[in-house]
Amino acid sequence: DNYRHTFVTVDRAEPHKNIVRSINAFGDLLKKRPELVEDVRYLLFLTPGPTHISAYKRLSDEIRRAARRVNEKAPGKQPVKVVEENNFYRAVAALSIYDTLISVPVVDGSGRSAIDGSLLNTVDGGMILSETNVAVNVIGQSVAQVGFADTQSLTAAMSAAIDESGESRRQKADTMRSAIQGIAFDRTVEQILEELLKSDRT
Repeated sequence: DNYRHTFVTVDRAEPHKNIVRSINAFGDLLKKRPELVEDVRYLLFLTPGPTHISAYKRLSDEIRRAARRVNEKAPGKQPVKVVEENNFYRAVAALSIYDTLISVPVVDGSGRSAIDGSLLNTVDGGMILSETNVAVNVIGQSVAQVGFADTQSLTAAMSAAIDESGESRRQKADTMRSAIQGIAFDRTVEQILEELLKSDRT
């Protein structure tokens, strides 16, 4: 598919991950810039929570409703795609192809997708992170930071990401990789994948 820009979220479907707000912000982007509806997409790869717990079932329903609201306003295009499954390989593939990674949790203890995405991404992808994402402590100067409750700022950051020049993206991606490698003791991509796979199985 020839999309101008692909937004991606790779995370667990947890209430504090702010998934619904991210989808709503993307919907607002398409309202403000309807010409983008054929050129941008938002792919969410979410590890589902235990469905026998009502809070997780409600969250899954809310996420799917939010995606449906956006897609209904873009008939035939389906710009938002939600995949709820525990699929390590698909998650790694998503981290390799995003143009912009979105991770705006209310609070986050690991920042895993941002840290690993910095090294796995192959297209100089950028990031939009909430100020409360622990990853901003390492790569904050190279990403767009927003307040986790500030939907308008998230929408504006998405719009700016689409318009950013290739050279600016390359410089930021290089800076992110260097910062992460500096704290990762020169781990290779193969080692990172091995660690991710190991953690996925535990």
